[in-house]
Amino acid sequence: MDLRRIAVAVIGGGVILLVSATSSFSEGKAMDGDSFYFLDTSVVTPSRYAEPLLSASSTVMVISHQAIRERGYRDLVDVLEDLPGFDIQRRIGGQDGGSYVIGRGLWGNNKIQVLMDGVPINPQNGTHLVYGRHISVDGLERIEVMYGPGSAVYGANAFAGVINLITRSPKSGKVSGEARLQGGKHDTVLGHLLLEKRFGDRGDAHLYFNGYRSTGFDMRREYQEHTIDNGFGVETPIYDPDMPYETPEQDYDMRFKAHLGGWELMLMYWYTRQPNNIQTPYYTGRTQMEKDKAELRTFDGVLRNILDLGGRFTLESEWLWQFYELDPTSDYGRLTFDNYVYERSRSFRWEERGRYSLGEDVVTGGVSVQRVSAFPYINTRKSFDRGDEVEKCIVDAIGFPSGLVVSGVKREEEDYWNYGIYGEFFHWFAKDLNLRVGVRYDWTTLTSTSSLNPRISLTYLLDPRQRIRLSYGTAYISPSLYFLKKAWAGSTIVHLPPDLLGEDLESEKIQSWELAYSLTRERFVIDVSAYYNYARDLIIESAGREEGFSVYFGNGSEARDVVAEFPKNAGSQTSVGVDVMAKYRFSRLWSLYLYYSYVNDRIDFAGGEFDAPKVSNHKAGGGITGLLLDGLTCHLRFRWWSGINTTPMNPLYEGGRIKGHMVMDAALRWSNLFTRGLDLVVTINNLLNTEYFTAGSQSEDHRAGASLPKIPQEPREVLLGLEYRF
Repeated sequence: MDLRRIAVAVIGGGVILLVSATSSFSEGKAMDGDSFYFLDTSVVTPSRYAEPLLSASSTVMVISHQAIRERGYRDLVDVLEDLPGFDIQRRIGGQDGGSYVIGRGLWGNNKIQVLMDGVPINPQNGTHLVYGRHISVDGLERIEVMYGPGSAVYGANAFAGVINLITRSPKSGKVSGEARLQGGKHDTVLGHLLLEKRFGDRGDAHLYFNGYRSTGFDMRREYQEHTIDNGFGVETPIYDPDMPYETPEQDYDMRFKAHLGGWELMLMYWYTRQPNNIQTPYYTGRTQMEKDKAELRTFDGVLRNILDLGGRFTLESEWLWQFYELDPTSDYGRLTFDNYVYERSRSFRWEERGRYSLGEDVVTGGVSVQRVSAFPYINTRKSFDRGDEVEKCIVDAIGFPSGLVVSGVKREEEDYWNYGIYGEFFHWFAKDLNLRVGVRYDWTTLTSTSSLNPRISLTYLLDPRQRIRLSYGTAYISPSLYFLKKAWAGSTIVHLPPDLLGEDLESEKIQSWELAYSLTRERFVIDVSAYYNYARDLIIESAGREEGFSVYFGNGSEARDVVAEFPKNAGSQTSVGVDVMAKYRFSRLWSLYLYYSYVNDRIDFAGGEFDAPKVSNHKAGGGITGLLLDGLTCHLRFRWWSGINTTPMNPLYEGGRIKGHMVMDAALRWSNLFTRGLDLVVTINNLLNTEYFTAGSQSEDHRAGASLPKIPQEPREVLLGLEYRF
């Protein structure tokens, strides 16, 4: 054994594989292959065409294929936990999202646009994106995470940022790929298969499948020492030890991509089966059983054609299809009855984009036309029939406190159109100063409203190793059918469309300023981003609450004096923060990175002001990767966060906060074990088996609603497997 190849593993670790757009500038050479990204590295997410990070208008972090492998990332949430600026609440469950992902304090799982090679994964009806294990990251060339508003290029929903998962391109004329299979406790099995091949100089094909299945952790046993006030002054277990606790999860994703000349075809399928009721205590009448689940599926297809017209001008045509459905057997169950939930949408989008280069100056622009056909969210007491769109709706009529009765609360499919036009200009004033100016105009027939979103950035090179950038941008989220027509009812509360109560919804809007600085030395890199966000007209689903309503159900029963809630533009949000990423390479054998995020995030709502919920003011993390033996790489990382803010009505935890913690993960890879291409892979999540809690996505005071104020998180998990590359 060559002692010179032994490295010491230091707590916290990881190869320096994460670099932001405010990253280092060099003569184009990375310190350790594809582990570092520099300002001359090409990215596509900020402007939808390849450009160096040097001229990007936003902070972009790039996660390489090598980083994904060595760190043991399985899905997108694993990656985001290792980046500054993100608050992650795992194991939320159901259609609220497998995990709750908040970028720079802007909470809501509809605030970030997630793309696969530029194709949106988010449901086009405006519902929340579920961050489950079906958004896997194996088989990717890299991941680009863009911080800040992106509506000047992407239109609606690119509110807090844009994430682009970029697939690998085959490089060999032979069939190549990889296969992995891992398993662990609680019947957990996961794996993926990738096949790819080049066909001469003009064509290639890429086929990928990923699957995950687990019976889930039994939180009754893992957290049996923890109790909670049941609202009547009695401490009770979080989950009843005498009731079933069944929370299995299944996730699949598949994709096929093929190139031929200037044409590209992509077909993608996403499926997740999330357990429901994880964040609800048993004494509210909810259950935690296998039947209580949300099944969601999304199919995306895209056909692209790129024409190079003389070298200076390129034209890209794109046709996108999406079908999204919340399965009609999805059950938000209770002890005494079942609540089935359903929604779906179909969309088609045609877009034309052009790019003209004149020396170093670049002009881009495009037009977009989209048709959406969507059936809004409802619940029923019987499994929903896809062909029955009205009769089984749970609410037959609503009696208002004034005595007015509105009958026939219909839920039926609606069609609408979205139109967009945008343009951008990039110009170098001198070799050390550049300017980018862009704007996009959007209009939708759903609400007959429009939105105009500009962005501007100014970048100055202090020297070849230092850069400073000042940028401004806006974004919006248009009121979607999800918010406009969503309806459900229980025995004590009913959720109504806002128009029934005389409320009109405006678009959510945000303005963002950012100042970013980068410094690079031979072994050391530091990136600092300071930002200010102001968001207004935020749509809060339960913002309006009124009492005294009567609900008449389709089965002939009724409930009197219930509370009616409805979405409303309720207040504004201001966030000021700093993200810092520092990287240091000690030797050829190991490297270190550390990050820190601070955000002061305040909500102005109903005449009061409070800290934004589900957000920690301070977050830090880091990691190191070292070569322990010939072929054996060890990766250790940690993440720490301060107390998680809750709502003002939650008096239970440290002045309205859930206690913060530090969690560690580890990954081992022994390459070329026994034979070339065969790797032993071990991933350990929550290495120290820390017991900790996070905030739910709904009410955070169980005495006022049906949700736990804190949700227990998963204990230590060890997954052992093999990967074969061929």
